[in-house]
Amino acid sequence: MKKIAIIGASGLAREIWDLINAINDQKLQWEIIGFYDDAYATPTQIIGDSICHGSISLLNDVKEELSIAFGIANREVVSNVFHTLSRKRNFNFPNLLHPSVEKGFDFKMGKGNVIATQTVFTTNVEIGDFNFFNTCCGIGHDSKIGNFNCFMPRVQISGNVIIGDFNNFYMSSMIVQDKSVGDKNTIFAATLLTKSIKDNRTYFGVPGKKIPNL
Repeated sequence: MKKIAIIGASGLAREIWDLINAINDQKLQWEIIGFYDDAYATPTQIIGDSICHGSISLLNDVKEELSIAFGIANREVVSNVFHTLSRKRNFNFPNLLHPSVEKGFDFKMGKGNVIATQTVFTTNVEIGDFNFFNTCCGIGHDSKIGNFNCFMPRVQISGNVIIGDFNNFYMSSMIVQDKSVGDKNTIFAATLLTKSIKDNRTYFGVPGKKIPNL
């Protein structure tokens, strides 16, 4: 088995723990060595028999080959931690897909993606690195998604949609076909995007309207 550590120790990190165990139920692959989170100064039991060992900096002492999973929704934080940890050549960042995930023909992805239960990718979909897809997301044909995006439960992306980097899509938000989304946008829950948007915007409503950034 390959050893894996989870960065973060909150509710989302526990969901990643559960996802890894679902993978192991199908085929034993991972030994979870525990959680690492700067909020914990001393070892603390988090879930099952897994503990948070303490600060992320403790990983600097690890010399053996180790896989890293991120249980953090904030993609800016994930990016910063990744760029720190990536300096250690013994660390790698695998894709973690729940066994129920459906992938259509010619699906491509980079590294470090986490894809939760019942998410569906149809044909000719490409995703980059370190994206997080929560439960029951749907990504349509010929869509292309960049890096460090976060998709909360039941986000629905229609066909031929292009998405950049560091975007946050909250629960049940949607994009109609043939649109593009730039970088660092926030799409609030239950919002329907019916037009392409640029960078650093916040949208809410049906149809989605630009509102002041919070």
